[in-house]
Amino acid sequence: MLITLTLHTVFALKVYMLQQFLSRLVSFRQISPKLSSDKNNDSESTDYNPELITNLINEHKDIIEISNSIKNLAQKREWDLAQEQLKYLSKLITMHMNAETVTLYRILEHIHTPNSLEVEMIKFIRQEMTSVGIDLINFIKKYNSIESEQWDKRVFIYEYNKLLYTLTARIELEENTLYPLYEILLNQKK
Repeated sequence: MLITLTLHTVFALKVYMLQQFLSRLVSFRQISPKLSSDKNNDSESTDYNPELITNLINEHKDIIEISNSIKNLAQKREWDLAQEQLKYLSKLITMHMNAETVTLYRILEHIHTPNSLEVEMIKFIRQEMTSVGIDLINFIKKYNSIESEQWDKRVFIYEYNKLLYTLTARIELEENTLYPLYEILLNQKK
């Protein structure tokens, strides 16, 4: 109970930080001049991709679709098919995490002042998404390392539903905070 309370307190603090971040994001959108070329003169900071957010959102949709498919297969007790879908989900998660790390997070962190509230929130969300991705990949490894007949089905469903809930919440956080920030920066770059 104490751990749960502490986690809720930490989460409340992070929500407050997120609110502060979003209010600054709105201010950033309204008053920020076009990105200056001197801040972004190296090749790493200028590789903005206008399709990046669309691609990442589509990947999120694919991840959620496959995740829900696994949930439905588990409910139908089609364990072997669920196990196959877990393998595919692992590939999707890995590719998506790599794409975000190499592009989105790097660019967003690069354009802000180090140790700013924006960078703190970007890093927080990055850590959250990485943690969820690692938890999901570890879950998949666990259940792919043994035959589906040997699974404790109730534990599988419980753990998977918990991961799916967390994954969905984190995706919403990312899409509602970081993706709009990238779009703002992309529009300023034009």
